[in-house]
Formats: sequence, C-alpha cells, structure tokens
Amino acid sequence: MSDVAYPPERANPPERQEELIASFFQKSPQWKSEHEYRIVRLLKEGKPLQGKQDHGGHEIVVFRLPPSSIRSVTFGARNAEPEATDRNAIVRTIRSRPELRHVALQEAHLSLNTYGLEIRPLAPDAAQRG
Repeated sequence: MSDVAYPPERANPPERQEELIASFFQKSPQWKSEHEYRIVRLLKEGKPLQGKQDHGGHEIVVFRLPPSSIRSVTFGARNAEPEATDRNAIVRTIRSRPELRHVALQEAHLSLNTYGLEIRPLAPDAAQRG
C-alpha cells in the first residue's frame, strides 16, 4: 500500500512498467483532501469469481485485503439511491462481519452550492430502505 502524490502537473505518458505503476499513485492536487492510499496488484495474483462478469463482459477478479486496511466505503452520487440493490448487498455484508465493524459507510451527493460533492454518513437503516 502506498500513499498518493498530488503533483501540480500531470506526468508524461509512462514508457516503462515502473513509470506506469508509479502513475497509479498520482492524482490532481484538487483531490489532496482525500489523503488516499492505493494498492496495485497484478490480475494474476487475484482470484477470478466463477461465472461473474462486469458490465463490459470482463471477468471479475478479487483480492484479499486485511480488514484493518479499510477505513471507509463511500458510495458514489449515482449509487446513493436507497433502492440500489448492489449497494444494499454491500452494506449488509459489511455490517454483518465483526471484523468490519470499524468501517464507516458514507454516500456522496452532488453539492447544491458548489461544483463538488458532499460526503454524508450512511443512515443506519440504509440497507433496509430499498
């Protein structure tokens, strides 16, 4: 796990594998308030979910993470509706696992006053409302 750098200028397109991997750990300075960390792994190190594909038809691959490395899960503004069944399944899974009790659940909403997002805590009954 590595922290993300927020350089003022975008790096040149990567030419070597090391530069490509380093580019995954950079974001625009406007995101600096996130204090983000990232983990990058090779697909061959993951476990394919048998018969599961994303919306583009690609195989879904999962990786083990130590539960303590997850501080929060924030659902995007497009997934903040109570009837979002994928979101509800994720919320139920997190809330049912003792090793994940420390994980803060949040949802993003488009700000009415700025060109930004407002992050709000997820309601305790969020998975039951859908």
